[in-house]
Amino acid sequence: MQKKDEALKWLPLWIEKWLWGSTRFELTIEQRAVWIDLLAIAGKDGGFIRANASFPYPPSQLAGMLIVPQDILESTIQRCLETGKLTLQPDGTLYVTNWEEYNFTDRHQRRMIQKKLEAEAEKEWLGPEVRISDQQVRKEDALIISYNIVSSKDEEGGPGGSAALSAGQEAAIRKEARQLLPEKDVELRILPAINKLQDEFKLKDPVEAFKKKAAWWRDKPASLRGNLSLQLRNWWRIEAEMTAKDQAPLQVGRNIKPNDQKAILYKDARKARVIEILTRRKADLDKAQENGDQPALEQINAEIKDELAAFSREWHDQHGEAQE
Repeated sequence: MQKKDEALKWLPLWIEKWLWGSTRFELTIEQRAVWIDLLAIAGKDGGFIRANASFPYPPSQLAGMLIVPQDILESTIQRCLETGKLTLQPDGTLYVTNWEEYNFTDRHQRRMIQKKLEAEAEKEWLGPEVRISDQQVRKEDALIISYNIVSSKDEEGGPGGSAALSAGQEAAIRKEARQLLPEKDVELRILPAINKLQDEFKLKDPVEAFKKKAAWWRDKPASLRGNLSLQLRNWWRIEAEMTAKDQAPLQVGRNIKPNDQKAILYKDARKARVIEILTRRKADLDKAQENGDQPALEQINAEIKDELAAFSREWHDQHGEAQE
């Protein structure tokens, strides 16, 4: 059998196929219940139903494991062999014939890993940070966003640690942030993140810096669905660099953007647009993937590429070329 960490944790159950597919007519109600149990057993061993690599389960042992009458188990296995759901191997073991339909494709596995990493990152008060790379569109697959986890520097501080903001500064930032975000996000994410950033970058006026970022969020509300900690870190870093070079403070607005700020602004805006597009087209992508409709996937990918290209042209028309 597969190693424990390689076995599947759960199986996809396609609703339409389960309710209206041939299985409902090929198997009795008892046999359908046993079939799900057999799929679960197969999930622990790459599609095989067997005691070990070359030895099948004795019917009595398998029936005992599944707590099902042996005669129902045997009738289910026989019926599944007749309908092609199971294949009998030369050594007597069983294999789920179309295991790929129940197993995760590489795309599903990547999406699961991405969601897990994003959830873990969001639990942290600043890091690790999630950076979304440029979109990758492949002819044979749907659009995938790749995440790279970048651990933040090991620093003391954070919630309960040393406060870099004064009470007055924290109150002002809290008031501004609550106009855009839920109170929980403000208290558990924004304020701790800014405290740590201010302790690191020591901006002269962190309240003014946050008000400018808040104005930028109002101008591009879709950005609020991105990684706010990463956006704040980029904002604080650029503000600190500009101050160190005796340059003008960061201005907010479509027509007043320092040249060396454009790449950061463009990446944040593009990231927000990608998230917005994927959220909007998720149902179409999932349906095409579920049905194995390759032409539809390619068409959706082409539409997404066109939409992103149009966004890039519009952004550059408004702000000028961003040097990345």
